[in-house]
Amino acid sequence: MYSVNYATANLPVDMQMGKKTPLESQRPVRLRDICTVQIGYTVRRRIRRTKQDGILTVQLRDVPPGGSVDPAGLTRLQVGAVPERYLVGAGDVLFRSRGESNTAWTLDDRFEEPVLAMLPFFILRPNRDVVLPEFVAWAINQPRAQRHFDRFARGTNMRMIPRAVLTDLEVTLPGLDVQRTVVALDALARRERTLSIRAAEKRRRLYTRILEDLATGPDSSGTGFPFLCDSLRLSFGIPNSTRTSATRSMPHGPADID
Repeated sequence: MYSVNYATANLPVDMQMGKKTPLESQRPVRLRDICTVQIGYTVRRRIRRTKQDGILTVQLRDVPPGGSVDPAGLTRLQVGAVPERYLVGAGDVLFRSRGESNTAWTLDDRFEEPVLAMLPFFILRPNRDVVLPEFVAWAINQPRAQRHFDRFARGTNMRMIPRAVLTDLEVTLPGLDVQRTVVALDALARRERTLSIRAAEKRRRLYTRILEDLATGPDSSGTGFPFLCDSLRLSFGIPNSTRTSATRSMPHGPADID
């Protein structure tokens, strides 16, 4: 007897059979066709924290704006028996269904033990035969998907994305090789942004140090860093005479800037 795989039933026939032609592999699909979506666990009674026993839980407050939760920082709670469908691990995708930021991220290999995902998270479990978990999270975080959420969000004081709105999201699904490329390039782009922000902050603090030393009276015996003051002159149009004074005011190196 032929058995229906409900996770792929709405996909093109070639994709159901594991074959992906260039045209059909990029055909738009609904998120519900490539993922199962489970609402997070709802606590119906008082629970208490514990350090040794209990179960690790991930709540909205545990997630920084950029996502990527460290399981080492999660709290253990005594919640009793929990159905397995609420437990998440590496490869599952969590989606913020409430708040101004309705984004998703994939749990990585650091999640070695089951973690209880609490409402208002939605738990997405992609069909890995056709889609990578990281690609699902990437697609949800793109401007096109965010406009979809903006259009159908509910609530006034607290923005909320209903489950039906999430599952109805349309995703363009390329082949797995293309998905891997997209995910890898996105990771590199995010890494570049992080490093750029760090570099800009260090540069700001360094310039602040130069200007503070200049304003409080330079010590002419200092060795200085001409290349730093050249950057200041080029960036802000500082005259050469002022640049020379600033150069003399810096007896310390960049290593002193924490």
